[in-house]
Amino acid sequence: MALALLGITFVGGTPTHYCRIPELQSLENVSKSDHMRLFIPKTFNLVGEEQDDSCQIYQRNYENLTGDPFVMSQNSTWKKIACQNRWIYDESIYVSTITTEWDLVCDKKVWHTTASTVFMVGVLVGSIVSGNLADRFGRKPVLVACHVGMLIFSIVLAFSPHIIFFVIVRFLLGVFCMGAMASSFCLGMEMVGPSWRVFAGVVVEYFWIAGSLLLLLLGYFIRYWKTLQLLFAIPTALTTLIYLKFIPESPKWLFVTNKTEEGHKILKKIASSNGVQLYDIKIIVSKKGGNDVPSGTLWSVMKSPVLRRQTLNITLCWTVNVMIYYGITLNISALAGNFYTNFLISIVLELVAYLTCQFFLNYSRRLTVAISMIAGGLAMACIIAVENESLITGIALFGKFAISISFGAIWMYTPELFPTCVRNAGIGFASMFGRVGGILAPIIGDLGSYVGYPSLSLIIFGVVCLVSGLLALILPETRNKNLPETIEDAEIFYKKSRFVKRKLCFQRRKMERNSIVV
Repeated sequence: MALALLGITFVGGTPTHYCRIPELQSLENVSKSDHMRLFIPKTFNLVGEEQDDSCQIYQRNYENLTGDPFVMSQNSTWKKIACQNRWIYDESIYVSTITTEWDLVCDKKVWHTTASTVFMVGVLVGSIVSGNLADRFGRKPVLVACHVGMLIFSIVLAFSPHIIFFVIVRFLLGVFCMGAMASSFCLGMEMVGPSWRVFAGVVVEYFWIAGSLLLLLLGYFIRYWKTLQLLFAIPTALTTLIYLKFIPESPKWLFVTNKTEEGHKILKKIASSNGVQLYDIKIIVSKKGGNDVPSGTLWSVMKSPVLRRQTLNITLCWTVNVMIYYGITLNISALAGNFYTNFLISIVLELVAYLTCQFFLNYSRRLTVAISMIAGGLAMACIIAVENESLITGIALFGKFAISISFGAIWMYTPELFPTCVRNAGIGFASMFGRVGGILAPIIGDLGSYVGYPSLSLIIFGVVCLVSGLLALILPETRNKNLPETIEDAEIFYKKSRFVKRKLCFQRRKMERNSIVV
């Protein structure tokens, strides 16, 4: 998953670049510094800082240049024109990317943002489609089908002839990628009981970290995007074979959909491998009344006022988490310092974040999400008063750390808020709107580079993160609670939460006072 979602950071990296002037290539005494100093105009960013213009050169007759200092002197009154002969790219970080191959800079820079945005649109579509398909046909069939789709389109991407084809295939990859993510997570959560839900929810993130490290290693040693993209397909092929051979269907889903016999066969196999008596498992199933759980739809959830508020709140959390996580991760190259070092630090911080998340989830799901978002939001919003680039990089990485805690928690928290009959659809719904944040992530992330003030993106992320974190405080606590099976169970569960009880008591007292006045 990490290779598909974050691979664009390496495949589509934008190196430092400036206008190519062919006439200067034959002059041995013209260094890069002379090139930049004498022929590249200066520009100013949003906060008035001077920087080299990467999209324009001075309009003059370069054919008569001899290397004479007087002839080569710069005149700021010269007219500026757009680059005429492509660009010269710095190869210290990237050697070949889609940016350098198709010159996705300056007037074509929007294509770089489009490639990331359209992928997230595909993820959005995958959220809509995969949730309902998995609830109808099962978790495993959707999981395997989506991995096969990821494998095919990962390979096709490497043979893209132009950027439009690349963007279309990225969209399709996004559709299958989200289907695989939602189905695998829901399958894992339904395989365990309440005491193991924290482990099942967070262990997925450790594999994400492993994928991020693999991406960093591949990106560091292989700096040609087509070769790198082909290598992304190998882990996908291996995981597809593992899912086919070793991963069973969710017994919980089988019992809820009245496929009792098939559910018992899987439980028998699981019981045999764990040394558990099947008789004991049958008692648990009968007590749960799995076969009697009615089906439901998200429309049923939205018709209930309390569940509607809960759904919209957790949906906002998803939108903000996805937007900030990918907004920072996909734009690490814009931060001060070495790109590979920053990426490695972000991975290490993310690992620490998930360990921290796993620890605090044992005490509170709600506070883990809310406090981490508030802390990250406050830190990033404060960047508006910071000028030191290294300090800005540190704050941005702390923001990635905080949002990783929240992101790890919200993946586990969300399934616990929805009843079994609509759980996968509920995850898909919340994640679907989360992908709206994913669509906005590259747009807001690149906004700073368009105006010449990279910190602007982080400030926007900080404000929305703070607001969403405060709203998350009113969600119910789900720690060590049995998952609701029906819409009615979920409604009762939500009404029993401390915040809602206080609100209902307040409303009841208000009604009593009004009745007394009348």
